[in-house]
Amino acid sequence: MALPVLDKTWEIGIVESRSLGQGTNQQINRETMFLLKQSLVVGGAAPWVVEYSCDAVVAGVPGDGIDRWLDRGDCSFGDAGQDGTTNTSWIVLSQAGMGGFELMIHCDNGQAWTGNNSEIYYSPSAGFTGGGLLDAPPTATDQILLIGEGGAWLNGEWNSTIEREYVLYTYRSTDGSCTRIFAWDITRQVNTMHCQLDTIKNPIAELTYPFACVWFSSTGSAHEYAEYNDLAKHQMPSPVDGSAVPLFLTGDGYISSQGGQNVTGINDFTSEYDIYPMGIASNTLNKRGRFGEIFDMWWLPTSLLDHSTMPLTPSATREFMVVGDMLMVHDGSIPITF
Repeated sequence: MALPVLDKTWEIGIVESRSLGQGTNQQINRETMFLLKQSLVVGGAAPWVVEYSCDAVVAGVPGDGIDRWLDRGDCSFGDAGQDGTTNTSWIVLSQAGMGGFELMIHCDNGQAWTGNNSEIYYSPSAGFTGGGLLDAPPTATDQILLIGEGGAWLNGEWNSTIEREYVLYTYRSTDGSCTRIFAWDITRQVNTMHCQLDTIKNPIAELTYPFACVWFSSTGSAHEYAEYNDLAKHQMPSPVDGSAVPLFLTGDGYISSQGGQNVTGINDFTSEYDIYPMGIASNTLNKRGRFGEIFDMWWLPTSLLDHSTMPLTPSATREFMVVGDMLMVHDGSIPITF
């Protein structure tokens, strides 16, 4: 079918974290965490803003606006040998394009020697307060969990000591309403992390804070039907009591599968690959229903290869890129896979 028409204008950042020769992945994870933060706050029409932060030496206070993560050395997971301290780092970021939305990332010490664990929440409105040096991240009265304490934030391997190399793809809409970050594990040749902080497209009127957010890492591919259509991983604040509403990413399905799983190749009549819009819905008791759609991200037939670009015919435009079972807008560059 014809390529989709975009709802938004996107700024795309692509950055690599390559081997630092440390023998384990702790230092590369610190570097990747720093680069992830940089990809959110640097440049563009609507960058994220640092509200306050902690570099494991000084813990800031709400609203001081000081970014204490100046390099990977400021991202401490609390391993005395590699971080030089048992204190942990954290940062609170805000996005004006989403109203009072704030994101809190804590470098958790659950697996301090690997740097694989983080604790990540978002606050749709109230904002984060507090925070100290020793495993004491800020909290918010309306916080929604994305990754719980001790959860894997990047590669799904909570206790791995194997050094990895990554490519981070960051997508920020110019109005600030949507941000996505995907991580490609060069070492294992797989998409390992999906962060999505989105305002919902065409939300139902009853939603007070129409946000659909997820932060998920996997030992396999983090961008498949099995992760988001079979399971409800995205989280939305309930308009009734503010609690988390688990969300499925829906698509055009029939029989017991989605369209891209039933027809894994080209459409028999158009000789083109079908592209399916994404909706969001919940099947949780007392929170059931369809609530809106996802901006500028689509389901695809499962036979397409990661990092394929569209149009598929030789073209310098490379307007879209295949990420697992999903289609994302692209910047025209040749995807980095090795």
